[in-house]
Amino acid sequence: MIRYVGQEFFGQQVVANLDTDISDTSDHVVLRITTEGMDIDVMADALNQNSLSTKDSMLSNPSHNPAKSLLAVDTFSRAFPFHIIFNRDLEIIQAGRVVLRGLVAYKQQHGRLLLSDMFDIVRPRVECDFTAFIDHTHAVFVAASKPDVFDFGGRARRASATPEEGGAEVETLRLKGQMIYMEENDCMAFLCSPRVRSLEELAQHGLHLSDIPCHDKTRAMVLMSHERRGERSLMNRLEEASISLQVLHAKLNQEKERTVEVLMEILPSNIVASLLENKSVDAEQYDMVSILYSDVMGFTALCANPLVRPIDVVHMCDKMYSYFDTLAVTNNIYKARTLD
Repeated sequence: MIRYVGQEFFGQQVVANLDTDISDTSDHVVLRITTEGMDIDVMADALNQNSLSTKDSMLSNPSHNPAKSLLAVDTFSRAFPFHIIFNRDLEIIQAGRVVLRGLVAYKQQHGRLLLSDMFDIVRPRVECDFTAFIDHTHAVFVAASKPDVFDFGGRARRASATPEEGGAEVETLRLKGQMIYMEENDCMAFLCSPRVRSLEELAQHGLHLSDIPCHDKTRAMVLMSHERRGERSLMNRLEEASISLQVLHAKLNQEKERTVEVLMEILPSNIVASLLENKSVDAEQYDMVSILYSDVMGFTALCANPLVRPIDVVHMCDKMYSYFDTLAVTNNIYKARTLD
C-alpha cells in the first residue's frame, strides 16, 4: 500500500522497512520509508538547509527554545482556541482563548487545573495517563468534559430553567482532536475542536460560530448541517402540503360524486352526461307526459295528533315516496320531479 501511494501520488519509488516492532509497551509499529536511495530524514534536513538562505531563518537554523518561536502564545491561542497543553502531571499549563473563557469559574473554585479531574477520555479506550497518550499519538482522541467544568455564559440559567420556561439539559462538551507530544518541553498538546452537529447544539454550550476558527472543518460541517436541515425542513413542508392537497382532492372527488348522484335523481342521464362534459343542452319536447296528483287522506290531522312523533311522519313519507320510485323503475317511467 505504501509503495502504491508513493508511486501514484508522489511519483517516487518507495521502500518501507520495519524500524520498531510491536512490544509489551507499544501496540503499534514504526516504518522507516526511503525513496530513490535517500532517507526521509536526510531529505528533510536538506530541505531545511536549502529552503531559505537567511542565516536567522527558522528552517535553516531550527531551535528548540520557545523564546525564539515566531508564533507568540497569544497568537497561537487565537489560532487554536480549543487547544490544551499539559505536563506529565496532567496539569494544564496553556489553553486556547475559548477554553480559558469557559474555565474562569472552575479556576476560581478549584485553583489547579488537572486534565484527569476535568475530562473523561471517551476514545480511544485508554486511561487518562501521560504515557498512554504518548503511545496513541496517531489516534483520534475524544474527551468529554465532566459536569460543571465549562461555563461559557448563560449555561446556569438554561440548566436551572424549568421545562415550561424552555429549559433543556445541557450535555457535557466533547472535544475531538489529536495528542501531539512536544519533546522540547516534555509536554503534551491536545489540538482539538468541539464535537457539535448543529448551531443549536453549539448555542446550548454557550458557544458561537465565531469561536471556531475558519480553518477548522468543524465550522464548515456545522454550517452544512444547518443548511441540510433547512433543506429537510423545506422537503417536509412540501410533503405535508402534498398530502394536504391529496386529501383535498379526495374530498373534492367525493363531492363531485355526490353532485352527480343528485343530478341523476332530478335529470335524465343523457342530460347529466352533457352537463358533466360542459356541453350545451338543448331543450327537448315531449308530446305526451303524465302528471300524477296524490294526497294522503287525514295527513293534517295525523300531524296534529300529539301521540304521533314527527319522526314517524317522516318515515311514513319516505316509505311512500320509495314505493312510487320503485313503481316508476318497474314500469320504465322517468320521474321528472316530486312536488310536496
